[in-house]
Amino acid sequence: MASGKWQGSGAPAPQTPVAIGNRILGFGQHPPTVDEIAAGSVSEGVTARGKKPGKSNLGVTGINDYTGWFAGDEDMKGDYGGDDGPCPPWHDALIHRYVFTIYALDIEALDLSGSFTGREAPAAMEGRIPGHDAWTGTDTLNTLLTST
Repeated sequence: MASGKWQGSGAPAPQTPVAIGNRILGFGQHPPTVDEIAAGSVSEGVTARGKKPGKSNLGVTGINDYTGWFAGDEDMKGDYGGDDGPCPPWHDALIHRYVFTIYALDIEALDLSGSFTGREAPAAMEGRIPGHDAWTGTDTLNTLLTST
């Protein structure tokens, strides 16, 4: 998936950027000093049994939907913290679209901790969003579609 540095389109500069990925929810609260997250620095695919949620140099992360997805698999179950990136289905003939939204908040951090999920974010952000922007990317594992 292509990556790029977030640039707002008229929205205020983010005080505490929060990214929520479409489908597999990756969620994090990043400190105001973070203005870029390099491609691959958070994830280069799924980590078996997950990455530990909580504090890191990028802020605080909760758990994503892989936690539930792999719950019944003895080799893969665990808490999947942070973001594992988009994961289009194998062997299909589609290009998948992923929408990532970044929210500027008027507070330093949300009142979320522990194994929180991206589904809890909207309530925690309610009334605290002076601006937001979105970035859309596409991905596929079908090499016939990427060569055109």
